[in-house]
Amino acid sequence: MLPDVKLVQQTPENDNLVLIVKDQEAVKTLFNGKEGTNAFVNSLNSDKKFVHLNTGEKSIFIVLANENDKNEALRKKGFDVFTLATKDKLSSLHIHSKLPASLTLAFAEGLLLSGYQFLKYKTKPEAHSLNSVTIQATELSRQAVDELLKTSSAVFAAKDLVNEPVNFLTAETLSEELIKYGKKAGFEVEVFNKTKIQSLKMGGLLSVNLGSPNPPTFNILEYKPANA
Repeated sequence: MLPDVKLVQQTPENDNLVLIVKDQEAVKTLFNGKEGTNAFVNSLNSDKKFVHLNTGEKSIFIVLANENDKNEALRKKGFDVFTLATKDKLSSLHIHSKLPASLTLAFAEGLLLSGYQFLKYKTKPEAHSLNSVTIQATELSRQAVDELLKTSSAVFAAKDLVNEPVNFLTAETLSEELIKYGKKAGFEVEVFNKTKIQSLKMGGLLSVNLGSPNPPTFNILEYKPANA
């Protein structure tokens, strides 16, 4: 389940907070010298680059990172925050990032992808608690956030197909699912049935299909966006 993600200009006063900062001084600046700031700063050192604090009113996650970090490192930090946030059953998070847009997106990507669940066949499905994420980052555009959501949604769709049992996801069912995704995402799907496959003399596919009780299909997916 993907949470609702919004790009905002201000930090909500009472929301659970994720601060992605370059150093301890940035933490002091963000808290404006408020009481308890020293406790946050003293919790950070060169060896410990991630701190989770519960003030009683909200959770605060402080992530130390800089422009030299790799995207994958930020994705892993996103996973760390998601793990603790859902363990505490938090329903919302506000991300305040001082990093370049690419690293902020990598963190958000790690956070979102960590929420994948395949609950279709669970007797008592229990979805994770996180359903709302806001992001405050000066260099980040709405278009970039939209692209992240589309990519994450596509990853979830692919994982759903992989996780389906083979007695459900036959060749014919896979084709039906691809047609649904095509209508949703805007790509064309052409499906060859067994008769068409035979007429095209696709012997390799037919030979493999001999081991299956279900007929084969062959799918052609075409995406032709405007101004490609």
